[in-house]
Amino acid sequence: MAVGSGVGLLAAGSSALQDGHPKSSDLTLVKVGIAILTVCWIGLCFVAAVSWRMRSQASRAAATYRDGSIVRTEASTFLVRLHR
Repeated sequence: MAVGSGVGLLAAGSSALQDGHPKSSDLTLVKVGIAILTVCWIGLCFVAAVSWRMRSQASRAAATYRDGSIVRTEASTFLVRLHR
C-alpha cells in the first residue's frame, strides 16, 4: 500500500512538472513520493537482512521455507547487483 502511494504521488507530481507552469507543490509531491519509495526500499533491505541472518533458525521441513528462501535469495541478489 505504501509503495502504491509513493508511486502515485511521484507520478502525479512528475506529470504536473511536465506542464508549462509547474507549481512548487508539484515538486513537493515528487519529493514525498521518492521519500516514501526510499523508506520502503530501506524496509525491504532490513527485512531481507534479518531473514538472511535468521535462516539457520527456520524449520526446513515447513512448506513455506522453500518459497521464502527463493524470495530472500532473489531480493538479496537484486540488491547486490543494484549496488554494482
